[in-house]
Amino acid sequence: MADKFVVWLTGLSGAGKSTLAAGLKKHFDFLQTASIILDGDAIRSGLNADLGFSREDRRESLRRMAEVARLFLRSGIIPIVAAISPYAEDRTAARRCFKDDIFIEVFVRCPLIYVSIET
Repeated sequence: MADKFVVWLTGLSGAGKSTLAAGLKKHFDFLQTASIILDGDAIRSGLNADLGFSREDRRESLRRMAEVARLFLRSGIIPIVAAISPYAEDRTAARRCFKDDIFIEVFVRCPLIYVSIET
């Protein structure tokens, strides 16, 4: 893969971002291409543990995730970011972190399917 790129998966809670990220990671592993998943929920418990859910905290959380993703990309590792990114201006700010690289933004919207099994 000649170009450097980041995959930014966005969507509502439960939309399938983490599941899609895991599948994409498996694909990159198959291609023997270094990649890493930066999952918003996992990062919230560590790097972003000091942040809440206010508008400003969400903005800062995404800024930090973009910076971490940029560091991985500069090291030759494709970052797969899976994060609720509800504001276009925050996604635009994240995109700016990758000036010379490809920023692939994917809106994930997989409906939840409820299955009931009668016994």
